[in-house]
Amino acid sequence: MIMNKNLKWNSLAMLFMGILIVFGSCSKDKDAPSGQTMLVAGRVTTPSGKSVANAKVFTGTVSTRSNKDGLFILSLPAGNYNVTIQTGHGNIFKTIVPVVVTDGVNITLPEPQTVLKQLKDLAFIPGSYDQIETVIIDSLGYTATQISLTTLNSLSTLSAYGGLFLNCGMLNGADDMDSLKYANLLSYVTAYGSIYASDFAVECITGDGNFRLAGNSMAENHNHAKNPNVAMTCINPLLGGFIPDSSLCTQKMGNAGFIYHANVLDQDLINALGKDSLDLEYDLGGWEIVHSYDAPFIPIIDHPVSGVLALKADLDLYNDNGAIYFTSFHNSVQGINNDVETILNYIILNL
Repeated sequence: MIMNKNLKWNSLAMLFMGILIVFGSCSKDKDAPSGQTMLVAGRVTTPSGKSVANAKVFTGTVSTRSNKDGLFILSLPAGNYNVTIQTGHGNIFKTIVPVVVTDGVNITLPEPQTVLKQLKDLAFIPGSYDQIETVIIDSLGYTATQISLTTLNSLSTLSAYGGLFLNCGMLNGADDMDSLKYANLLSYVTAYGSIYASDFAVECITGDGNFRLAGNSMAENHNHAKNPNVAMTCINPLLGGFIPDSSLCTQKMGNAGFIYHANVLDQDLINALGKDSLDLEYDLGGWEIVHSYDAPFIPIIDHPVSGVLALKADLDLYNDNGAIYFTSFHNSVQGINNDVETILNYIILNL
């Protein structure tokens, strides 16, 4: 086992040196100190060994990004440095590596030093159709705490988490959400952390749009329409939620099947995927279609026919929280392919 590990590391080191020869001149920041510089290379990974794409690696004004395989290169003069590796704002995932650079010596940092550490706990609410916790825990090797829907009644409890994951199918009853929960989610995302909602769980953000007759819980729908027999319309004021329907409105009208050649619009996500187009499979009928959107949401994946498939928003431009991600796809029931896994990894690590 030791021999295999050494062979693997030697191969990785040789790969790094090849990259250094070809691309070394591209990795030096324009503000890097003048004079002789040496090359510091490494690979950013999660605790499970997954490569971390598009991580920011920097010290002072010298910075770079890891490629889709997690590899990075910094060009530094001799001296002592603290090299920071982070994703997102660095408030949830960050590692600081002390590095001593000596003239004439290029450095390959060993992977145990470049594992991206988790600084804050994450929380998730289980769902019937999605299990994002399996990606966080089993795939990436991080930790996440299971909470219940009633936990949303306590802002003080939510404030301890850096990220909140809302699984598709977490809402099972007609009156799961209420004004207190919506208010706490708004306070949470503007002061404490960020949110990822998949598919049906968008109702925790936008409201369910239900119109109910007194004493008749069956007289309702979940498409933001006042009448279930008419075409869906986004109404204002919204029915529940903390995001106005003018900013994001969806309807459960997606059909099962493949969506081919979806466009990836976010450059950082393109860097992580290594491409700007992908195919998606929807095995779950009735998935949320984005009917309309406006600021603060911006699309990150769309399709000429199916429309916007994933969006993000930043409700707090000045602090390390306030991100909201929504995807109409997720990791279950439809399963997960390499592209979907990369997208979910990216969202988790960049909350």
